[in-house]
Amino acid sequence: MKPARFAYVRAASPDDALHTLHQAGSDACVLAGGQSLLPMLNMRLARPLVVVDIMHVPEWQRINDDGHALRIDASVRQVSLERHRDLEHRQPLLHAVLPFVGHAQTRSRGTVCGSIAHADPSAELPLVLLALRGTVHLRSRARRRDVRGEAFFAGTMATACAEGEVIAAVSFPTARPGTGYAFREVARRPGDFAIVACAAVAETTGVRLAVGGVAEHPRAIDLPADPAAFADALDAFAWELDARDDMHATAWYRRELVRQIGRDVALKAQADAASATKISARPLRGVGGKKSDQLPSRRVLSRPSSKGKGSPGTTSHTISFTLNNHVVFVEAEPRTLLVDVIRHGLGATGTHVGCEHGVCGACTVQIDGQPARSCITLAVQAEGTEIRTVESLAPEPGRLSVLQACFREHHALQCGFCTPGILMSLDALLHTRPDATENEIRAMLSGHLCRCTGYAPIMRAALAAQQQLRD
Repeated sequence: MKPARFAYVRAASPDDALHTLHQAGSDACVLAGGQSLLPMLNMRLARPLVVVDIMHVPEWQRINDDGHALRIDASVRQVSLERHRDLEHRQPLLHAVLPFVGHAQTRSRGTVCGSIAHADPSAELPLVLLALRGTVHLRSRARRRDVRGEAFFAGTMATACAEGEVIAAVSFPTARPGTGYAFREVARRPGDFAIVACAAVAETTGVRLAVGGVAEHPRAIDLPADPAAFADALDAFAWELDARDDMHATAWYRRELVRQIGRDVALKAQADAASATKISARPLRGVGGKKSDQLPSRRVLSRPSSKGKGSPGTTSHTISFTLNNHVVFVEAEPRTLLVDVIRHGLGATGTHVGCEHGVCGACTVQIDGQPARSCITLAVQAEGTEIRTVESLAPEPGRLSVLQACFREHHALQCGFCTPGILMSLDALLHTRPDATENEIRAMLSGHLCRCTGYAPIMRAALAAQQQLRD
Protein backbone atom coordinates (compact mmCIF):
# COMPACT_ATOMS: atom_id res chain seq x y z
CA MET A 1 0.00 0.00 0.00
CA LYS A 2 2.03 2.90 -1.35
CA PRO A 3 1.02 6.09 -3.16
CA ALA A 4 1.23 6.38 -6.91
CA ARG A 5 3.83 8.80 -8.22
CA PHE A 6 3.16 12.54 -8.04
CA ALA A 7 5.00 15.84 -8.12
CA TYR A 8 5.37 17.62 -4.78
CA VAL A 9 5.25 21.41 -4.42
CA ARG A 10 5.95 23.16 -1.14
CA ALA A 11 4.14 26.50 -1.31
CA ALA A 12 5.97 29.53 0.05
CA SER A 13 2.95 31.86 0.05
CA PRO A 14 -0.80 31.81 -0.60
CA ASP A 15 -0.24 33.14 -4.12
CA ASP A 16 2.29 30.39 -4.73
CA ALA A 17 -0.16 27.67 -3.67
CA LEU A 18 -3.07 29.15 -5.60
CA HIS A 19 -1.00 29.59 -8.76
CA THR A 20 0.00 25.92 -8.69
CA LEU A 21 -3.58 24.78 -8.05
CA HIS A 22 -4.80 26.95 -10.93
CA GLN A 23 -2.21 25.54 -13.31
CA ALA A 24 -2.71 21.90 -12.33
CA GLY A 25 -6.51 22.05 -12.15
CA SER A 26 -8.19 18.76 -11.31
CA ASP A 27 -4.82 16.97 -11.30
CA ALA A 28 -3.80 18.71 -8.05
CA CYS A 29 -4.73 18.26 -4.41
CA VAL A 30 -3.83 20.18 -1.25
CA LEU A 31 -1.70 18.63 1.50
CA ALA A 32 -1.97 20.14 4.97
CA GLY A 33 -1.57 17.66 7.83
CA GLY A 34 -2.20 14.73 5.51
CA GLN A 35 -3.93 12.54 8.09
CA SER A 36 -6.92 12.02 5.79
CA LEU A 37 -5.16 12.42 2.46
CA LEU A 38 -2.26 10.00 3.04
CA PRO A 39 -4.46 6.94 3.79
CA MET A 40 -6.31 7.68 0.55
CA LEU A 41 -3.02 8.00 -1.34
CA ASN A 42 -1.68 4.80 0.21
CA MET A 43 -4.78 2.85 -0.78
CA ARG A 44 -4.75 4.63 -4.16
CA LEU A 45 -8.26 5.93 -3.68
CA ALA A 46 -6.73 9.27 -4.66
CA ARG A 47 -4.13 9.57 -7.44
CA PRO A 48 -3.27 13.25 -7.95
CA LEU A 49 -0.47 14.23 -10.31
CA VAL A 50 0.52 17.21 -8.15
CA VAL A 51 0.43 17.54 -4.35
CA VAL A 52 0.65 21.11 -2.99
CA ASP A 53 1.93 21.31 0.59
CA ILE A 54 0.58 24.43 2.34
CA MET A 55 1.89 23.72 5.86
CA HIS A 56 4.80 26.15 5.50
CA VAL A 57 2.78 29.22 4.44
CA PRO A 58 3.23 31.77 7.28
CA GLU A 59 0.01 33.61 6.41
CA TRP A 60 -2.01 30.44 7.02
CA GLN A 61 -0.67 29.49 10.46
CA ARG A 62 -2.71 31.73 12.77
CA ILE A 63 -5.68 31.62 15.11
CA ASN A 64 -7.40 35.00 15.19
CA ASP A 65 -10.14 36.15 17.56
CA ASP A 66 -11.91 39.42 16.78
CA GLY A 67 -14.22 39.08 19.79
CA HIS A 68 -17.06 37.62 17.72
CA ALA A 69 -15.52 34.62 15.97
CA LEU A 70 -12.45 32.41 16.01
CA ARG A 71 -10.84 32.33 12.58
CA ILE A 72 -8.70 29.21 12.18
CA ASP A 73 -6.26 29.39 9.28
CA ALA A 74 -5.59 26.55 6.85
CA SER A 75 -2.36 25.27 8.43
CA VAL A 76 -3.35 25.33 12.12
CA ARG A 77 -2.94 21.86 13.60
CA GLN A 78 -5.73 20.39 15.69
CA VAL A 79 -3.42 19.96 18.69
CA SER A 80 -2.55 23.68 18.63
CA LEU A 81 -6.20 24.64 18.96
CA GLU A 82 -6.96 21.86 21.43
CA ARG A 83 -4.25 23.02 23.84
CA HIS A 84 -4.98 26.73 23.75
CA ARG A 85 -5.58 27.84 27.32
CA ASP A 86 -8.56 30.11 26.55
CA LEU A 87 -10.46 27.86 24.18
CA GLU A 88 -12.77 26.41 26.86
CA HIS A 89 -14.13 29.89 27.58
CA ARG A 90 -14.09 31.31 24.09
CA GLN A 91 -15.79 28.33 22.40
CA PRO A 92 -16.81 25.50 24.78
CA LEU A 93 -18.18 23.26 22.02
CA LEU A 94 -14.88 23.21 20.14
CA HIS A 95 -13.09 22.54 23.42
CA ALA A 96 -15.39 19.59 24.18
CA VAL A 97 -15.15 18.07 20.70
CA LEU A 98 -11.43 18.27 19.87
CA PRO A 99 -10.33 15.37 22.16
CA PHE A 100 -12.67 13.12 20.13
CA VAL A 101 -11.16 14.09 16.77
CA GLY A 102 -9.10 11.06 15.81
CA HIS A 103 -6.33 10.11 18.23
CA ALA A 104 -3.57 12.18 19.79
CA GLN A 105 -1.17 10.69 17.24
CA THR A 106 -3.21 12.13 14.34
CA ARG A 107 -4.25 15.41 15.98
CA SER A 108 -0.56 16.26 16.29
CA ARG A 109 -0.36 16.49 12.47
CA GLY A 110 -3.94 16.95 11.29
CA THR A 111 -5.40 20.40 10.68
CA VAL A 112 -8.80 21.85 11.51
CA CYS A 113 -9.45 23.01 7.95
CA GLY A 114 -8.22 19.71 6.54
CA SER A 115 -10.85 17.75 8.48
CA ILE A 116 -13.58 20.06 7.20
CA ALA A 117 -12.25 19.84 3.63
CA HIS A 118 -12.26 16.02 3.82
CA ALA A 119 -15.94 16.17 4.85
CA ASP A 120 -16.27 12.67 6.26
CA PRO A 121 -19.94 12.31 7.35
CA SER A 122 -18.83 10.90 10.74
CA ALA A 123 -16.15 13.52 11.48
CA GLU A 124 -16.62 15.81 14.46
CA LEU A 125 -15.30 19.16 13.19
CA PRO A 126 -17.75 19.40 10.26
CA LEU A 127 -20.48 18.69 12.81
CA VAL A 128 -19.33 21.60 14.98
CA LEU A 129 -19.18 23.92 11.99
CA LEU A 130 -22.80 23.11 11.24
CA ALA A 131 -23.99 23.36 14.85
CA LEU A 132 -22.36 26.77 15.35
CA ARG A 133 -23.39 28.10 11.95
CA GLY A 134 -19.76 28.66 11.12
CA THR A 135 -18.28 29.94 7.87
CA VAL A 136 -15.77 28.49 5.42
CA HIS A 137 -13.47 31.05 3.78
CA LEU A 138 -12.50 29.87 0.30
CA ARG A 139 -9.82 31.36 -1.89
CA SER A 140 -8.66 30.83 -5.45
CA ARG A 141 -6.37 32.79 -7.73
CA ALA A 142 -9.36 34.71 -9.10
CA ARG A 143 -11.60 35.30 -6.07
CA ARG A 144 -12.40 34.99 -2.39
CA ARG A 145 -15.75 33.82 -1.12
CA ASP A 146 -17.41 32.82 2.14
CA VAL A 147 -19.73 29.82 2.40
CA ARG A 148 -21.91 29.06 5.40
CA GLY A 149 -21.56 25.61 6.89
CA GLU A 150 -25.08 24.61 5.81
CA ALA A 151 -24.20 25.18 2.16
CA PHE A 152 -20.66 23.80 2.24
CA PHE A 153 -21.28 20.07 2.60
CA ALA A 154 -22.71 18.54 -0.57
CA GLY A 155 -22.50 14.81 0.16
CA THR A 156 -20.15 12.09 1.36
CA MET A 157 -16.71 13.68 1.18
CA ALA A 158 -18.11 16.25 -1.24
CA THR A 159 -18.10 20.01 -0.65
CA ALA A 160 -18.73 23.34 -2.35
CA CYS A 161 -14.98 23.83 -2.81
CA ALA A 162 -14.40 24.37 -6.53
CA GLU A 163 -11.43 23.41 -8.68
CA GLY A 164 -8.45 25.64 -7.88
CA GLU A 165 -9.91 26.71 -4.52
CA VAL A 166 -8.49 26.08 -1.08
CA ILE A 167 -10.00 26.52 2.37
CA ALA A 168 -7.96 29.48 3.59
CA ALA A 169 -9.70 29.51 6.98
CA VAL A 170 -12.84 28.57 8.88
CA SER A 171 -14.65 30.75 11.41
CA PHE A 172 -16.52 29.58 14.50
CA PRO A 173 -18.66 32.09 16.45
CA THR A 174 -17.42 32.59 20.00
CA ALA A 175 -19.55 31.83 23.05
CA ARG A 176 -22.24 34.28 24.08
CA PRO A 177 -23.80 34.79 27.52
CA GLY A 178 -26.93 32.69 27.94
CA THR A 179 -25.89 30.13 25.33
CA GLY A 180 -25.25 26.50 26.23
CA TYR A 181 -23.30 23.79 24.45
CA ALA A 182 -23.17 20.01 24.62
CA PHE A 183 -21.64 17.13 22.67
CA ARG A 184 -21.78 13.35 22.77
CA GLU A 185 -20.89 10.54 20.40
CA VAL A 186 -21.01 6.77 20.24
CA ALA A 187 -17.98 5.07 18.66
CA ARG A 188 -16.28 1.67 18.87
CA ARG A 189 -13.37 3.17 20.79
CA PRO A 190 -12.34 6.73 21.70
CA GLY A 191 -10.96 8.47 18.63
CA ASP A 192 -12.73 6.30 16.06
CA PHE A 193 -15.21 7.83 13.66
CA ALA A 194 -18.59 8.17 15.32
CA ILE A 195 -21.46 5.77 14.70
CA VAL A 196 -23.64 8.72 15.74
CA ALA A 197 -22.49 12.09 17.08
CA CYS A 198 -24.67 14.93 18.33
CA ALA A 199 -23.76 18.56 19.07
CA ALA A 200 -26.25 21.05 20.48
CA VAL A 201 -26.32 24.83 20.89
CA ALA A 202 -29.10 26.10 23.19
CA GLU A 203 -30.48 29.63 23.43
CA THR A 204 -33.69 31.02 24.88
CA THR A 205 -35.43 30.68 21.52
CA GLY A 206 -34.61 27.00 21.06
CA VAL A 207 -31.92 24.39 20.47
CA ARG A 208 -29.93 23.78 17.32
CA LEU A 209 -29.00 20.10 17.10
CA ALA A 210 -26.47 18.78 14.58
CA VAL A 211 -26.12 15.05 13.91
CA GLY A 212 -23.25 13.25 12.20
CA GLY A 213 -22.58 9.64 11.22
CA VAL A 214 -26.04 8.92 9.83
CA ALA A 215 -26.68 10.83 6.61
CA GLU A 216 -24.28 11.52 3.73
CA HIS A 217 -23.11 14.64 5.55
CA PRO A 218 -23.84 16.32 8.90
CA ARG A 219 -27.40 17.57 9.24
CA ALA A 220 -28.96 20.04 11.65
CA ILE A 221 -32.43 20.69 13.03
CA ASP A 222 -33.79 23.60 15.08
CA LEU A 223 -35.75 22.25 18.02
CA PRO A 224 -38.29 24.26 20.03
CA ALA A 225 -37.35 25.53 23.46
CA ASP A 226 -39.96 23.30 25.16
CA PRO A 227 -38.42 19.84 25.87
CA ALA A 228 -41.91 18.34 25.73
CA ALA A 229 -41.83 18.85 21.96
CA PHE A 230 -38.45 17.16 21.47
CA ALA A 231 -39.71 13.60 21.04
CA ASP A 232 -41.87 14.14 17.95
CA ALA A 233 -39.33 16.46 16.30
CA LEU A 234 -36.45 14.05 16.90
CA ASP A 235 -38.45 11.06 15.70
CA ALA A 236 -39.26 12.81 12.43
CA PHE A 237 -35.67 13.96 12.07
CA ALA A 238 -34.29 10.45 12.70
CA TRP A 239 -36.40 9.09 9.82
CA GLU A 240 -35.53 12.06 7.58
CA LEU A 241 -31.81 11.21 7.87
CA ASP A 242 -32.47 7.97 5.98
CA ALA A 243 -30.08 5.79 7.99
CA ARG A 244 -28.95 2.52 6.42
CA ASP A 245 -27.49 -0.72 7.70
CA ASP A 246 -23.73 -1.12 7.42
CA MET A 247 -20.92 -3.12 9.05
CA HIS A 248 -20.86 -0.78 12.06
CA ALA A 249 -24.52 -0.45 13.00
CA THR A 250 -28.07 -1.04 11.80
CA ALA A 251 -30.32 1.76 10.63
CA TRP A 252 -32.64 1.06 13.57
CA TYR A 253 -29.79 1.45 16.05
CA ARG A 254 -28.71 4.74 14.51
CA ARG A 255 -32.25 6.13 14.60
CA GLU A 256 -32.54 5.18 18.26
CA LEU A 257 -29.23 6.90 19.02
CA VAL A 258 -30.45 10.07 17.29
CA ARG A 259 -33.61 10.03 19.40
CA GLN A 260 -31.93 9.24 22.72
CA ILE A 261 -28.59 11.03 22.43
CA GLY A 262 -30.18 13.95 20.60
CA ARG A 263 -32.62 14.50 23.47
CA ASP A 264 -29.92 14.13 26.14
CA VAL A 265 -27.56 16.53 24.38
CA ALA A 266 -30.30 19.10 23.81
CA LEU A 267 -31.31 19.00 27.48
CA LYS A 268 -27.69 19.25 28.58
CA ALA A 269 -27.14 22.27 26.36
CA GLN A 270 -30.24 23.93 27.84
CA ALA A 271 -28.96 23.25 31.36
CA ASP A 272 -25.60 24.67 30.36
CA ALA A 273 -27.31 27.78 28.94
CA ALA A 274 -29.05 28.36 32.26
CA SER A 275 -25.70 28.61 34.00
CA ALA A 276 -23.79 30.37 31.20
CA THR A 277 -24.32 33.89 32.47
CA LYS A 278 -20.65 34.79 32.36
CA ILE A 279 -18.52 34.29 29.29
CA SER A 280 -14.90 35.37 29.06
CA ALA A 281 -14.67 38.59 27.09
CA ARG A 282 -10.95 38.13 26.56
CA PRO A 283 -10.24 37.19 22.95
CA LEU A 284 -7.78 34.47 22.14
CA ARG A 285 -4.43 35.93 21.39
CA GLY A 286 -3.23 35.55 17.83
CA VAL A 287 -1.50 32.21 17.56
CA GLY A 288 1.02 31.29 14.90
CA GLY A 289 2.53 27.98 14.04
CA LYS A 290 5.20 26.49 16.24
CA LYS A 291 8.75 27.35 15.41
CA SER A 292 9.23 23.87 14.01
CA ASP A 293 6.35 24.49 11.57
CA GLN A 294 7.87 27.72 10.27
CA LEU A 295 10.59 26.22 8.14
CA PRO A 296 12.38 27.97 5.30
CA SER A 297 9.96 27.74 2.39
CA ARG A 298 10.90 26.53 -1.06
CA ARG A 299 8.54 26.33 -3.99
CA VAL A 300 9.60 22.84 -5.06
CA LEU A 301 10.95 20.86 -2.19
CA SER A 302 14.62 20.93 -1.48
CA ARG A 303 17.58 19.69 -3.36
CA PRO A 304 16.86 17.39 -6.31
CA SER A 305 19.35 14.58 -6.54
CA SER A 306 21.66 14.49 -9.52
CA LYS A 307 20.39 10.94 -10.02
CA GLY A 308 16.81 12.07 -10.50
CA LYS A 309 15.46 11.70 -14.04
CA GLY A 310 12.10 11.86 -15.69
CA SER A 311 9.00 13.71 -14.51
CA PRO A 312 8.90 15.62 -11.19
CA GLY A 313 7.05 12.72 -9.60
CA THR A 314 9.95 10.37 -10.23
CA THR A 315 12.71 12.76 -9.21
CA SER A 316 14.45 11.97 -5.94
CA HIS A 317 15.05 14.80 -3.48
CA THR A 318 17.63 15.14 -0.77
CA ILE A 319 15.83 15.64 2.55
CA SER A 320 17.47 16.65 5.81
CA PHE A 321 16.16 16.15 9.33
CA THR A 322 17.40 15.17 12.77
CA LEU A 323 16.96 11.51 13.70
CA ASN A 324 17.73 10.57 17.31
CA ASN A 325 20.02 13.61 17.73
CA HIS A 326 21.90 13.03 14.46
CA VAL A 327 21.41 15.14 11.35
CA VAL A 328 20.72 12.87 8.37
CA PHE A 329 20.42 13.37 4.62
CA VAL A 330 18.38 10.94 2.56
CA GLU A 331 17.22 10.74 -1.03
CA ALA A 332 13.58 9.93 -1.63
CA GLU A 333 10.81 10.32 -4.17
CA PRO A 334 7.96 12.63 -3.11
CA ARG A 335 5.67 9.61 -2.61
CA THR A 336 8.06 7.84 -0.20
CA LEU A 337 6.60 7.33 3.29
CA LEU A 338 8.55 8.47 6.32
CA VAL A 339 8.31 5.01 7.90
CA ASP A 340 10.13 3.48 4.95
CA VAL A 341 12.94 6.04 5.11
CA ILE A 342 13.36 5.55 8.86
CA ARG A 343 13.22 1.76 8.82
CA HIS A 344 14.67 0.71 5.50
CA GLY A 345 16.77 3.74 4.59
CA LEU A 346 18.26 4.65 7.95
CA GLY A 347 18.12 1.32 9.76
CA ALA A 348 15.98 2.37 12.73
CA THR A 349 14.18 -0.97 12.59
CA GLY A 350 12.37 -0.52 15.91
CA THR A 351 9.78 1.46 13.93
CA HIS A 352 7.44 -1.13 12.45
CA VAL A 353 5.27 -1.08 9.34
CA GLY A 354 1.73 -2.15 10.11
CA CYS A 355 -1.56 -1.06 8.53
CA GLU A 356 -0.16 1.81 6.44
CA HIS A 357 -3.31 3.87 6.82
CA GLY A 358 -2.78 5.30 10.30
CA VAL A 359 -4.90 2.95 12.41
CA CYS A 360 -2.73 0.42 14.24
CA GLY A 361 0.00 2.71 15.62
CA ALA A 362 2.97 0.36 15.08
CA CYS A 363 4.78 3.05 13.08
CA THR A 364 4.41 5.79 15.71
CA VAL A 365 7.43 8.05 16.21
CA GLN A 366 7.87 11.49 17.72
CA ILE A 367 8.03 14.43 15.33
CA ASP A 368 9.09 17.64 17.07
CA GLY A 369 8.14 16.08 20.39
CA GLN A 370 4.65 14.94 19.36
CA PRO A 371 3.61 11.32 18.69
CA ALA A 372 2.82 10.89 15.00
CA ARG A 373 2.10 8.16 12.46
CA SER A 374 5.08 7.78 10.17
CA CYS A 375 3.07 5.61 7.72
CA ILE A 376 0.80 8.56 6.86
CA THR A 377 3.56 11.15 6.75
CA LEU A 378 5.60 11.70 3.61
CA ALA A 379 9.36 11.72 3.96
CA VAL A 380 9.46 15.12 2.24
CA GLN A 381 7.26 16.52 5.02
CA ALA A 382 10.01 15.70 7.54
CA GLU A 383 12.39 18.29 6.08
CA GLY A 384 13.86 20.30 8.97
CA THR A 385 12.06 18.41 11.74
CA GLU A 386 13.39 16.53 14.76
CA ILE A 387 12.39 12.86 14.81
CA ARG A 388 12.84 10.34 17.62
CA THR A 389 12.30 6.60 17.41
CA VAL A 390 12.28 3.87 20.06
CA GLU A 391 16.07 3.54 19.68
CA SER A 392 16.42 6.94 21.39
CA LEU A 393 14.72 5.94 24.65
CA ALA A 394 17.56 3.97 26.27
CA PRO A 395 19.89 6.43 28.08
CA GLU A 396 22.93 4.33 27.15
CA PRO A 397 23.67 0.92 25.56
CA GLY A 398 22.59 -1.95 27.77
CA ARG A 399 20.42 0.24 30.00
CA LEU A 400 16.66 0.67 29.69
CA SER A 401 14.73 3.87 30.23
CA VAL A 402 12.29 4.06 33.15
CA LEU A 403 9.36 3.42 30.81
CA GLN A 404 11.04 0.46 29.11
CA ALA A 405 12.01 -1.07 32.44
CA CYS A 406 8.44 -0.77 33.71
CA PHE A 407 7.17 -2.50 30.56
CA ARG A 408 9.51 -5.40 31.25
CA GLU A 409 8.68 -5.55 34.94
CA HIS A 410 4.90 -5.55 34.40
CA HIS A 411 4.94 -7.93 31.41
CA ALA A 412 3.49 -5.25 29.14
CA LEU A 413 4.82 -6.80 25.93
CA GLN A 414 4.74 -10.19 24.26
CA CYS A 415 5.55 -10.29 20.54
CA GLY A 416 6.72 -6.66 20.74
CA PHE A 417 5.46 -5.63 17.30
CA CYS A 418 3.20 -2.84 18.56
CA THR A 419 5.37 -1.99 21.59
CA PRO A 420 7.78 0.57 20.06
CA GLY A 421 4.91 2.76 18.90
CA ILE A 422 3.19 2.52 22.30
CA LEU A 423 6.44 3.46 24.04
CA MET A 424 6.88 6.55 21.85
CA SER A 425 3.33 7.76 22.56
CA LEU A 426 3.62 7.20 26.31
CA ASP A 427 7.08 8.76 26.44
CA ALA A 428 5.76 11.92 24.79
CA LEU A 429 2.80 12.09 27.17
CA LEU A 430 4.65 11.38 30.42
CA HIS A 431 7.43 13.86 29.72
CA THR A 432 5.16 16.70 28.61
CA ARG A 433 2.30 15.90 31.02
CA PRO A 434 3.78 14.25 34.13
CA ASP A 435 0.45 14.90 35.90
CA ALA A 436 -1.61 13.17 33.20
CA THR A 437 -4.66 11.41 34.62
CA GLU A 438 -5.33 7.72 34.18
CA ASN A 439 -8.08 8.56 31.69
CA GLU A 440 -5.65 10.68 29.68
CA ILE A 441 -3.17 7.80 29.57
CA ARG A 442 -5.96 5.48 28.42
CA ALA A 443 -6.92 8.00 25.73
CA MET A 444 -3.33 8.03 24.47
CA LEU A 445 -3.26 4.23 24.41
CA SER A 446 -6.53 4.13 22.48
CA GLY A 447 -4.51 5.21 19.45
CA HIS A 448 -2.76 1.81 19.42
CA LEU A 449 -3.96 -1.69 18.62
CA CYS A 450 -2.31 -4.46 20.64
CA ARG A 451 -3.58 -7.96 19.91
CA CYS A 452 -1.56 -10.22 22.19
CA THR A 453 -0.70 -8.44 25.45
CA GLY A 454 -3.86 -6.86 26.72
CA TYR A 455 -4.07 -3.30 27.94
CA ALA A 456 -4.18 -4.04 31.69
CA PRO A 457 -0.42 -4.72 32.02
CA ILE A 458 0.34 -1.81 29.67
CA MET A 459 -1.66 0.51 31.92
CA ARG A 460 0.12 -0.83 35.01
CA ALA A 461 3.48 -0.22 33.35
CA ALA A 462 2.51 3.30 32.30
CA LEU A 463 1.27 4.24 35.77
CA ALA A 464 4.37 2.76 37.42
CA ALA A 465 6.61 4.72 35.04
CA GLN A 466 4.67 7.89 35.73
CA GLN A 467 5.16 7.45 39.48
CA GLN A 468 8.90 6.81 39.10
CA LEU A 469 9.32 9.82 36.85
CA ARG A 470 7.50 11.97 39.41
CA ASP A 471 9.72 10.68 42.20
